[in-house]
Amino acid sequence: MSGAHRGTAPRGRDRRAAACLWGAGAAFALTALLYAVATGLPAARRLDARVRAPKVVGDWRWGDIANPRFEDAANAGIAAVCVLALLVVLARRRWVLAAAVAGLMVTGFGVAAVLAHLLGAWDPFGGEALRQTTGGFPSGHASGAAIACLALVIAVPPRARVATGGLAGPASAAVAVGMVALGWHYPSDIAAGFLAMLALCLAFLAAGPGRTQLRRTGGGWGAGAATALVGVTAGGAAAVWGLHHFPDEAAMTFVRAHPVFMSATSALSLLAIGTTSVLVAALGTGTDDIATGGG
Repeated sequence: MSGAHRGTAPRGRDRRAAACLWGAGAAFALTALLYAVATGLPAARRLDARVRAPKVVGDWRWGDIANPRFEDAANAGIAAVCVLALLVVLARRRWVLAAAVAGLMVTGFGVAAVLAHLLGAWDPFGGEALRQTTGGFPSGHASGAAIACLALVIAVPPRARVATGGLAGPASAAVAVGMVALGWHYPSDIAAGFLAMLALCLAFLAAGPGRTQLRRTGGGWGAGAATALVGVTAGGAAAVWGLHHFPDEAAMTFVRAHPVFMSATSALSLLAIGTTSVLVAALGTGTDDIATGGG
């Protein structure tokens, strides 16, 4: 490696690390702002309540059947993605990164649980009591789906990131749609889970073992845009399939009957896809120049 390259590579990594820190701060600030608006403004509480648990199915018994099935599927899916992320990075013989990714996922679950407990107990704006939600802010399942999918993006080889992120975003979105449909959480709880986990991942990349990932060059925002395109295409195809297999209503009949639900879940889906796209943009898709056995 030439002296010029050795000199410019650390500086480039420092700039990317600084950008990740700014991104983490912005995502965290958006999470805090979302909490203040969602729990502090009556109009926002009413909008959240209007979207949560919409009457999307006429037969209440369908919901009773779907709830445990969805919970089992969501929990199993999140666990499977977590295990897959660890297996991928271990297969690459990246021992330090494997430990870091495992720590990132555990931290994500812990941060979401602690935040939900503290905010629920503190309730600075009085909004949690008024919203009468059984869930928490942020949503544990949304946070779990997000951190699992984002960790998988970090774990895979650089050239696989666009495809992985493009499929991981819709997977998180599927969890979000199910939670809103079944009334588990308000949309603001779910959006906060996605934003908080993005903030955590960007902070992870800016410091510690995660920072070594920023040695990879190439891709950047172009890779992020490609990831978003893959995610929107895959998510749109999944949505069309789901609507056409809805049990009681024709697809367009359902869409016309539930415009608020469709708008809210579409926005959450785009946010889920956006989080993976931002992470891919931060990481890039260039050649891995770290020794195989290293971190």
